[in-house]
Amino acid sequence: IRDQEYLPFLNHDTLLRKGILIIENLYLEELPNYVNKALLIAVPSLRLKLRGRRASYTICAMPCRALMIYPPPTRESLFKDLEEIKDLLSIIAAPKG
Repeated sequence: IRDQEYLPFLNHDTLLRKGILIIENLYLEELPNYVNKALLIAVPSLRLKLRGRRASYTICAMPCRALMIYPPPTRESLFKDLEEIKDLLSIIAAPKG
């Protein structure tokens, strides 16, 4: 955690009450047990909820290898969702005209 950048967020009562932690550059094996159901986000980020899906995804604009999705999807549905997200982002990023 970058204390200087994220300290205002970490001290924000609303975020803490909702179980939102701001963590950067961790591997899933390094996560402590108490964050197993937390939504891990990096700032700035874009949160996507695919139509008809319960899970939501956070896409980070800075390096962040530790993202947890709640509720946890099956392996097959995760890969399907990631392909759909990739397609959506390629449409958004495509040059206009």
